[in-house]
Amino acid sequence: MIVTSDSTEIFEFLHDIHRSPRDYKRDEVLAVEHEQNFHIVVYRADGDRKGFVMYSVADFRNNPSALNGLFLFLQEMRDEELPEALRVKALQEVESRLHARPSDSLFYDAH
Repeated sequence: MIVTSDSTEIFEFLHDIHRSPRDYKRDEVLAVEHEQNFHIVVYRADGDRKGFVMYSVADFRNNPSALNGLFLFLQEMRDEELPEALRVKALQEVESRLHARPSDSLFYDAH
């Protein structure tokens, strides 16, 4: 897992793939699949930690333990690091991807 907090780099990444927060006045969590990688992007609209943080897992379809690791990492974060509402949303996104994974692998194995 890679954690990136360079807001400019994350903004450019999201711009390049035509994804971005809907409203820069509100906190938001985005789940992004790009080039076999899975990213959780957290945008905080204000406060000391205003900006983006991105948690990335490489080749997540072939590396389910990395998704599990991301889930555990997010689960263990304190509120000071990631407020509960954002953490819950991020965990839901990772959990959704974990549950979808078996059908993904069947689809990709069959083609």
